[in-house]
Amino acid sequence: MTQNISTIISQINTTLGQHLTTNQTIAIGVSGGGDSMALLLALHHYDAENKLNLNIVALTVDHKLRVAAATEAIQVAKWCANLGIEHHTMVWDFEHKPGSAVQEKARKARYKLIGEYCQTHDIKSLFLAHNLEDNAETLLMRLKRGAGLRGLSAIAEVSHRQVKGGFSYAVIRPFLAVKRADLRGYLSHFGQIWYDDESNVDMAYERVRLRQFLTDNDWLKSENLAQSAGRLARANDALEYYVDQFWQAKIKLLNYGIAKLDYEVLRAQPMEIQLRLLARLIWSIGGQDNPPRWQKIENLHTQLAGAAVKLQVCLGNCVVVLKKNQLWFGYENRTSDYNSAHKLPANQQILWQNRLLIANQTQQGFEVVNLQINKLYKNQLIDAIDELKDCPQSVLKTMPIFLAPNGELLHPIAKPKAGLNISLKTQT
Repeated sequence: MTQNISTIISQINTTLGQHLTTNQTIAIGVSGGGDSMALLLALHHYDAENKLNLNIVALTVDHKLRVAAATEAIQVAKWCANLGIEHHTMVWDFEHKPGSAVQEKARKARYKLIGEYCQTHDIKSLFLAHNLEDNAETLLMRLKRGAGLRGLSAIAEVSHRQVKGGFSYAVIRPFLAVKRADLRGYLSHFGQIWYDDESNVDMAYERVRLRQFLTDNDWLKSENLAQSAGRLARANDALEYYVDQFWQAKIKLLNYGIAKLDYEVLRAQPMEIQLRLLARLIWSIGGQDNPPRWQKIENLHTQLAGAAVKLQVCLGNCVVVLKKNQLWFGYENRTSDYNSAHKLPANQQILWQNRLLIANQTQQGFEVVNLQINKLYKNQLIDAIDELKDCPQSVLKTMPIFLAPNGELLHPIAKPKAGLNISLKTQT
């Protein structure tokens, strides 16, 4: 049942007010559908009423999956022009139309295109219009796949994404507690039309089938599912707090692009904490875009528990070694440019291997390479960093080293160099 319009406007304004500041530049993803058009209009109204002087940039992605998409993008541009809002359309140029997991691949392409735009224009906030029903549907989709606590948690109202080069921007979803019908009621009240995407009623898609399931089974309320997802998110946040505490206190050598921890200390933790730490280490050290599957982490945990003395396995672009009761994690060589030198110009930063943020704030350029192809520097590093003396070769060789134009070995920790900094992009 749709709420009265004054209640809807009050709910929308309350949630928007938590995320907006004066003179802020923000991006918004606008497909032309009811949800995104409601967010666009609400941002426009809130800005005008509160005199925030926002710079709103609307971004539409034409995935080229529907013939009508290009026409809809043109219409969205006109609606934006009527509101005095800057608009840009981006096109997903794929070589072959995906035959499976179409929505997932389109979503990744959309985030890539929008993320790159935000990076180019230094926009730190992206607003998206996911609503209460989206939250409920996501919970059911993940429950169907046997997800754990993290997977069943609510869609985050605020999350952060990174693009190549280490640029980070916030993804803000202010409408997660607002019903889909209320958003359309808001649009109707102000006379704003929208498009109904035909894919939203195509039963070939899992989300559409679950949406229909919720419609057919009104005893299973979307608001109750979304509420449960929110409570699960709170529990997940509590566990992540303790994972963070352990991470900061017990895991060493992260800024070298490798990791080391005492296996017995890890085993003393509750099993859920152990599994989360293993997953975070593999995701962070391996540098992959997505986390390792939970089943594979559980299998790794079983392998480690059954290992007598030593074990070496590879998972998620990460090599994991158990040696002398120490767990070591290093980067696994699976990329074609693994043995290539990467230039690090003066006063620039790079995201190396999608995992190490390296900032050069000096006036001198450097090269970043793996220790594997410069073994003559190995002894220098081991002499300078005592904890590397017992490091397995399969892990040690994946460490980054920095070379000056004259061939001198530099490292921001082993041999401090003012203005040369390296940090691991921790995935959570």
